[in-house]
Amino acid sequence: MNRVELLDARPRIVHEARLSSASLKALMRNEILAIRIPKFLSLAETEAVEHAIREVGVEYYVGDTKADTQERKGKIGPNLYRFKNDIPAYFERARSFERHDRPRLFKRIDVPGRFFDALRAAHGPYGTVEQACSSSGGPLSTCTVRDLPSAPPHFDWIRGELPHFDAFSRLTDQFAWNIYVSVGQRGGATLIYGTQDPAEALAMDTPSLTLPPQRGDLLLFRARNVHAVEAAEGERLTVSGFWGPTTDERLLYWI
Repeated sequence: MNRVELLDARPRIVHEARLSSASLKALMRNEILAIRIPKFLSLAETEAVEHAIREVGVEYYVGDTKADTQERKGKIGPNLYRFKNDIPAYFERARSFERHDRPRLFKRIDVPGRFFDALRAAHGPYGTVEQACSSSGGPLSTCTVRDLPSAPPHFDWIRGELPHFDAFSRLTDQFAWNIYVSVGQRGGATLIYGTQDPAEALAMDTPSLTLPPQRGDLLLFRARNVHAVEAAEGERLTVSGFWGPTTDERLLYWI
């Protein structure tokens, strides 16, 4: 049975054992702010994935936070925003990740594949779920591993960031998915604000949702709503990506 938390008499988050069509539709209509699937990965599965992450190795760099600041981040696998000024480099890294790192990371448990299957099962009656693809570079990368110790309030909207990129010509909205592999010692909550305006979010006394990370959980939320990551102590490792609906009833996924 789904459990819905209420804030100001409006549902904000749905907790459910399996991603449902009803919850997915509610999220895409902006009727709820998030969906949480507890124990999407078992403890043993998160341990196996964490071990594989350490074998592959995380790349650390200082990058733009989309809030006019710079933060130290850790990644395995490219994300399009980081390479928005060098798209050929993104596709080169994406091909390398998909051929070499992704098989090593998910040799025992196909984490992104499990999420895409869940998304297909929930969206199946309404349309297809497929990897975003560009006519110039080919398929986009499917997911990334992140060590993200904190992030200031910001929002993600790829069509605003790359308005002429053909892979997203039919995209109408953008959502994030995160699976927590490790959560550190304390902190690291995802903060979600029920607004697309960063100034309005900063003026709010508290976020609309404060979601502490739980190992193995899957979290979905609308990335165009302002969100942030509370400072974490210790490694906060996630497998993450974006997905979104199109005008022809597909769901695209990418990172």
